[in-house]
Amino acid sequence: MIRPKSVLVAADIAYEADLGGRAWVDSMVSTLTERDWTVHVLVRETDSIDRFAALTAHGARIIVPDDLDPHHHDEHGLLPRYRARAIVSTAEELDTDLVLVQGATLCRYVAGSGRLDSRLWTVPLKSSFFQ
Repeated sequence: MIRPKSVLVAADIAYEADLGGRAWVDSMVSTLTERDWTVHVLVRETDSIDRFAALTAHGARIIVPDDLDPHHHDEHGLLPRYRARAIVSTAEELDTDLVLVQGATLCRYVAGSGRLDSRLWTVPLKSSFFQ
């Protein structure tokens, strides 16, 4: 029997403000869930999950980083350096088949950990390229 696949998605976009980035994440999640993948999305924002209704409607499981230190945040949410730590620990805890990370700085930090090499896929583009 084939085991269902799972993925952790972490895109370095401001979900409500970056329309192109949001469309990319939404379509990625939709495509994977339609193929029976379990999709976990570790979001950048830490204040609320209400804005991610489209993702949950597609079947995604939203994960909000629990790092509440104000020095680890900017106006958009958790900074890439600290978010990378959350991505690595969450991927190890969930034991996902794939980890898909978007954003040049975020990809560098996650890849630099060396802990997800065999299952890490990176899209090292700034979100402005999606607009």
